[in-house]
Amino acid sequence: CVDAGRFLAYPVAEEELITWIKELYLVRIAATARAIKIQMTTILATTCANTYS
Repeated sequence: CVDAGRFLAYPVAEEELITWIKELYLVRIAATARAIKIQMTTILATTCANTYS
């Protein structure tokens, strides 16, 4: 369970992050904690910049 019932601070960005992690899983690439943090920062700065600014 990804969010474990917690309130999501960035629901749109988190959905994109989950999709990214699932895509990595499909091609058998491990997602490290550092890679996830970097990807979330990238998502917030680019894709979701207008949503959360």
